Amino acid sequence: MGEDATAIIVAAGSGRRMGFDKLFADLGGEPVLARTLRAFHACEAVSEIIVVAAEARAGEVASLAANIGAGKVAAAIPGGAERHQSVWRGIQAASPESALLAVHDGARPLIAPEAIARCLAAAAERGAAACARPVADTMMRADAEEPGDRAR
Repeated sequence: MGEDATAIIVAAGSGRRMGFDKLFADLGGEPVLARTLRAFHACEAVSEIIVVAAEARAGEVASLAANIGAGKVAAAIPGGAERHQSVWRGIQAASPESALLAVHDGARPLIAPEAIARCLAAAAERGAAACARPVADTMMRADAEEPGDRAR
């Protein structure tokens, strides 16, 4: 790809809808956030990672990154009251040399480094990109008796 990319990992949520802090919930023996950070750290297209965390957890996030060897984590900074404010703080903290920004929810740990690289390559080529996968499960409309079309 040849362009520097900064990953902004938004991890400042309160977990109020889930009733617990899902970022530090155990997933296969380690916190959810650790798995997310590992994926972005393993992606060669990402040159730095900024984690935007709840102010009370910024130190814990920095320690987690150090403990798992995620040396690309340049900073763990406090987030804002709303998600868009947290993203903006992450953008402001990104290196000025970064040509691309990737914004990802820290509570989404199942992203693969290859998917991150493909999305960044598409963004470099087209100006913007979003990483998504087709729905594999059968979907039913509430007002229909037949399964929905997955292609839509």
